[in-house]
Amino acid sequence: MKNIFDAIDYKFFQVFSGENRRIHAEVIMVVSDFFKRHNNAPFVEKEDLVNHLTDYINQRDFDKVLDDEGNDISTSSSREKALNKLNLFKRNGWLIEEKVENYVDIIQFDDNALIVLKALEDISSNSAPKEYTGYIYVIDNLLRYFDYNQGISIIEQVYDNTETLMNRLRGLNSSIKKYLTKLLNEDNEDAERLLKTLLSDYQENVINKAFSNLKLSDNPSKYKNQILSRLNELRSKEGMEKLIANFRKTKTSKDSDELIEEQLIYQIDYIYDNVEFLQQTILMIDVKNAKYVKSSTSKLSFILSENFDVEGKIESILKLMKHQKNEELYSHAFGLYKMGIVDSQSLYKPRTYRSLVSETPLETITEIDQDYVDKIRLNLFKDNRFSTKTINEYVKNILLLRSKVKASELDFNNNEDLTRLILIQLYAHHEHMCYQTVSADEVVMRNSIEYNDFWIMKRGEHSAK
Repeated sequence: MKNIFDAIDYKFFQVFSGENRRIHAEVIMVVSDFFKRHNNAPFVEKEDLVNHLTDYINQRDFDKVLDDEGNDISTSSSREKALNKLNLFKRNGWLIEEKVENYVDIIQFDDNALIVLKALEDISSNSAPKEYTGYIYVIDNLLRYFDYNQGISIIEQVYDNTETLMNRLRGLNSSIKKYLTKLLNEDNEDAERLLKTLLSDYQENVINKAFSNLKLSDNPSKYKNQILSRLNELRSKEGMEKLIANFRKTKTSKDSDELIEEQLIYQIDYIYDNVEFLQQTILMIDVKNAKYVKSSTSKLSFILSENFDVEGKIESILKLMKHQKNEELYSHAFGLYKMGIVDSQSLYKPRTYRSLVSETPLETITEIDQDYVDKIRLNLFKDNRFSTKTINEYVKNILLLRSKVKASELDFNNNEDLTRLILIQLYAHHEHMCYQTVSADEVVMRNSIEYNDFWIMKRGEHSAK
């Protein structure tokens, strides 16, 4: 296996260590932006870049700037700082300087630096595709119109798209885990803040990017059979002979036909296996998404609880205990016990002595009030009002007379309405729901709660404008 340091200098990543790592990260992005302003030219004149970076450092006024040896150069001029940082990136393999005609010095990026820069920009800006189906669509088209005269090039493109898609899906899976961890660990009882997280941040970065098309209208299963059938043709004896012939024409390699075939089979098998199990990968992500939705609903119900039954009282006591560390306030509420460590005495059962049971007269049990029984029954099954089936029926009734409605137009008078509003958005991606949601691109304020408005429309309708 090739090692990354066979391709880049071992000092390449040193610019992102040390006390000035944040300054260096900012400076290299400024240099990259300067190239983009020049229409992504392959090089720029050094003097122009130095002047631009000098102006930026002068405006930025960094607190503490160090040179390579750790000496403080904060008192140096902005131009000296700019030259110092450019020289640092040159020595570490990010930038290349050379002289051209008329003794003009130019600066250009190393080719590996451009690849790393793109990755850094994606990470820092949380960049991710709006739709994940683009990759599978490209794979399908490349294989559907496969041309053996360009066979090796097409195989490489399909392989790259498959690899990128799976990496993106793994990243999405990790994103949901981060949201879930934050939700469970964050000490937050602010309903408005939770609402913004659910309806804005999570909805935009997870639901819209993955489930809106990936699970519903543009499901990969539509392309699966066609892709797998074409890959089987490529793996056949006749298909492999054509691919090896194209490899000989387009690549300069002394490898035997057997070794070339092994490499091609590896790429095709990788594509085949990932496409075949893509639906299971999506299902795993959906399970984690359902877990997040369930945890969010539970936390929201806890925050918005207005119950006065036993459950509500326990919630009130727990909240009181959380904010007021005074044992006298809750010592008689119910028994709280500290768990001990399991040791050799843990299973010890002390000897007990029998005593005669005293006679007690039978007491007449009063008849239970049916109204009370009905009330308890309703309390036991009250959570059904927030199930996917109940929410779906609620929305179906709303959409009987019109094809779409804004969330801001729905009733919003109490906490139950607020919970229902959130769940309408969260449940929209479920396969059996009768509706879909689309952002309205506007912020509304209802009952002192601010949130991003959205359209609720019958499934299959076009996005509202």
